[in-house]
Amino acid sequence: MLLQLSPYFKNEGSALDNLKNVLDAVSHRDFDYVVEFRHRSWLDESKKELDSATLEALKERNVANVLIDGPGLHLGTKPTADHSYLRFHGRNYDIWYRDEKEDDHRLDRYDYLSREIS
Repeated sequence: MLLQLSPYFKNEGSALDNLKNVLDAVSHRDFDYVVEFRHRSWLDESKKELDSATLEALKERNVANVLIDGPGLHLGTKPTADHSYLRFHGRNYDIWYRDEKEDDHRLDRYDYLSREIS
């Protein structure tokens, strides 16, 4: 089961406790859980791994951190569970980070390798 957190859900105040409460409320025997953190405040000082308190919370519950392969996003290397989940977001940096328009090219973002935009 994928728990994709809002990009506005920051690691501040009681956020980690709230996340722990959610994870404690689900059955870890019936499903493998993974969490996708979408705000950089969950990362450690290196900005390459989740902070230690978050890693520990996931490990204690056998919940995996979603590993993300994409432009400007962390990948992470520290296992937190006996299962994993990898998202291939594509590497079209220019498409991901240019100004959005109503007829944007979101689908092109998932073309894995870079290509020129005409």
